[in-house]
Amino acid sequence: MSGNRHTEPQRKNIMSKDIIEALKQELKHYEIYGKAKRAEEVKKAIKELGGKVETASKKPKTEKKVETKK
Repeated sequence: MSGNRHTEPQRKNIMSKDIIEALKQELKHYEIYGKAKRAEEVKKAIKELGGKVETASKKPKTEKKVETKK
């Protein structure tokens, strides 16, 4: 063996995971600051690399204050 721990396909897989994580961080920033056009571009890039884009979940309903009789 030549000393390389990873074969070429494994190396690409590891690199793409790192890139996907970086893109997800970038996406979070764009969504917070309302950059919808760039956010869509980043989502497409994540999908091309084989990653999954999480969609925003529904916000929880506000809890009603329960008053007890004294």
